[in-house]
Amino acid sequence: MAGRLPCNGTRPKRSVTGPTQDAKDGSMKRTITMLILVAMAASMVSAQTMKIVGTEWPPYQMTGADGKVTGFATELILAVLDSMGIKATIELVPWERAIKMVTDGDADAIYSLSYKTDRAVFLYYPTIALHASSYRFFVRKEDAGRISYVDWKDLAPYAMGMTAGYAYTADFVEFMKTKGKPQEADTDATAFRMLSGKRIDVFPCDLANGIAVLKELGLYDKIVPLPGTPLTTKDYFIGFSKKAKFAGIADFAARFDAAFTAFKKTPAYQAIVQKYEG
Repeated sequence: MAGRLPCNGTRPKRSVTGPTQDAKDGSMKRTITMLILVAMAASMVSAQTMKIVGTEWPPYQMTGADGKVTGFATELILAVLDSMGIKATIELVPWERAIKMVTDGDADAIYSLSYKTDRAVFLYYPTIALHASSYRFFVRKEDAGRISYVDWKDLAPYAMGMTAGYAYTADFVEFMKTKGKPQEADTDATAFRMLSGKRIDVFPCDLANGIAVLKELGLYDKIVPLPGTPLTTKDYFIGFSKKAKFAGIADFAARFDAAFTAFKKTPAYQAIVQKYEG
């Protein structure tokens, strides 16, 4: 008969237990597998070599006498990447070529460059700058008393040198193209040679870079920066290509920021600053 009770009048107790041992083992295996995959992904990123490009721009980035790339920004970047367990190669090429390489994904990163909205289309920018830059107008020493300005627009009558691909400021570039006498050079060194050879009269350049290049060219006593308000003062960064082949590039800028912030608290950072800024 249906519903018949045992002879003692009570229903049999149902066994209520937790997950079976097999289920527990399966859950543990899945957890371990996930941890292994995460570790493997992190290992793959750290095992990669990041390809970085830039252009000759002493004292920030330059080729030393031994053929190795050095400079203030170079040493900072390599030290931060090393703290992240990442190796890197650096190649210095003409600026417009460097920009094309990160645009096309033929390089993973580029330095040193200012922030521009059109560059942010193909680059991930960190929020922490490598260094600041102050652009001053350089002239031949013999013309320092003849050429002067209150506003940079006062320099329009003079032949202005500009390095191809450099950002400067949008209003300055537009003004010089329409009302000035701009002449482009492929590098800052070429522009300073043009200035020395009287092919141009004025050349805007980062102050520290200008002094370093002039010393290298043997023109330090012949070309000087004009007194007055700098053309611009702005921050310079490393940018990471959105087409980079380096794994995990989408969040790498944030990771670089975190590592750079930590590195700036170390004696190693102060040693690099002291080496280049004295």
